[in-house]
Amino acid sequence: MQMINTLFTEEMVEALGWTVLHSLWQAAIVAVALAIFMLIGRGKPARLRYAWANVALLVVFALAVFTFVRLYEQTPAQLQVAQLSVQQAGPQAAPAVGAAADISTFRQRFTDYFEMHLPLIVALWLAGMCLFLLRLLGTWPTCSA
Repeated sequence: MQMINTLFTEEMVEALGWTVLHSLWQAAIVAVALAIFMLIGRGKPARLRYAWANVALLVVFALAVFTFVRLYEQTPAQLQVAQLSVQQAGPQAAPAVGAAADISTFRQRFTDYFEMHLPLIVALWLAGMCLFLLRLLGTWPTCSA
């Protein structure tokens, strides 16, 4: 994963990694909304349904860009202040009981796991993006004079 760290800054790797993960649930919500629109529009012209699908793709792209920009703009100082306030509030807060404790433990383990593997996630995403770009370029029509 050293290659990823030489290509991108640590902040960019973190923002890209979390953007990839957030885009999964964001795209799922957009897909459910599109499925509902498609069910409602069964009798509508194909051109309209095609337009809805294209809008859904644009929304997924816009959400990913928005998420990346928002995560990338967070400075390390802001993140440290947020982490410090959570750490300081932890021992003084009332102990979590039952399901709330399980959820917070799961969330912390999930976050720790993905923080540790963000360079791998970004590397796999970048490799997939390059493969699909090569595939697209391979099928690009050539101009012959």
